[in-house]
Amino acid sequence: MLKSNQDELLKQLIKQDSAAITSLYKDHYLKIRNMVNKNNGHDEDAEDLFQETIVTLLHNVSKPGFQLTATIGTYLYSIAYKKWLYLLRQKKSINKSKLTMPIPQEIEEEEWNDLATEQEKKLSNAFAKIGEDCQKVITAFYYDNKSLKEIAQIMDYSLDFIKVKKHRCMKKLKNLA
Repeated sequence: MLKSNQDELLKQLIKQDSAAITSLYKDHYLKIRNMVNKNNGHDEDAEDLFQETIVTLLHNVSKPGFQLTATIGTYLYSIAYKKWLYLLRQKKSINKSKLTMPIPQEIEEEEWNDLATEQEKKLSNAFAKIGEDCQKVITAFYYDNKSLKEIAQIMDYSLDFIKVKKHRCMKKLKNLA
């Protein structure tokens, strides 16, 4: 992507222009979905991850002084990579040597580790603030790999309620992180 096109896309993203967000999905979703599918994930996981990645991108570009030091595609992939790696670490059942996720080349390892630590702290702090029910739903779904139907049965709620609850909890978590 030409620098001027990337600059224009960033301006549109700051305005949260839906056409710019659609462009990101069109241009970058498959790459992230493939990374998730190759690393113990499913299409549903990739969809959730990509949405979280877009929310993070929109949050970051709206910060004063934000400067993009890589292409938007690389930046998106790096956010998704770290979020997915964090989720895999939480599962603790994944052997790191079996992961096939390449680290984006434009990011230095030390910078990468700093990004990870900062994001993990923010996420951990946000998770502590979302409430016990939300923690149970998110933990059961993302870390224990339970289906929404199983979570509904465990928590004695309807499936529709759990779907809405998960969505609201994730939204709350994203807003706090």
